[in-house]
Amino acid sequence: IAVIQTNSNIVTRPSSFYYPIFNNQRLFVQESVNEILTDPGNRKWIGTSRGLFHLSENGDELIDFFDSENSPFFTNLIEGLVLNSVNGELFVQTSSAIYSYQTDSKFAQESFDQVLVYPNPIRSNFKGVLTIDNLENDTVIEIAEIGGTVVFETVSNGGRAVWDLKIKNGLLAQNGVYLVKLSNSNKTKVKIEKFAILR
Repeated sequence: IAVIQTNSNIVTRPSSFYYPIFNNQRLFVQESVNEILTDPGNRKWIGTSRGLFHLSENGDELIDFFDSENSPFFTNLIEGLVLNSVNGELFVQTSSAIYSYQTDSKFAQESFDQVLVYPNPIRSNFKGVLTIDNLENDTVIEIAEIGGTVVFETVSNGGRAVWDLKIKNGLLAQNGVYLVKLSNSNKTKVKIEKFAILR
């Protein structure tokens, strides 16, 4: 697999390419690639005979890797991938079973009218991520304490963004009310949401 970055027709105007590298090693050398899927965040899911790779939009970052050692897969052979873009659920077909995985990406919306921030409130027994759904593509998200200090920033993957509830120093966010500022990619629309952490 090689990555080509171009806006032109690669048949009529050949472009340069590069190979995905991870830990100073080229990925997919002598690898059987069985399936490639692009999610609404434009990231790549690549099913191989060695497991499932999740690459960044440009193919320059390995986001996740799943195989029989670190996931419920009984085998490393990935035969098919299907994404439900409405809810972000990825179905992975291996040579022995079909698995389901909830991704952090889904189809984008055309407005902020149906934005959901959940769970809200976040209680002490909650172990997951805060999810912000029904966003426009490439929404800029800033999460701030009620006093205005920004503790987390990201850009949506399609219509979804998630936060692991860790602030910039790596510690878990404290109890309190937090503001979520949403801005579309050209900054013409802004929406403010709130959520609370009650541990």
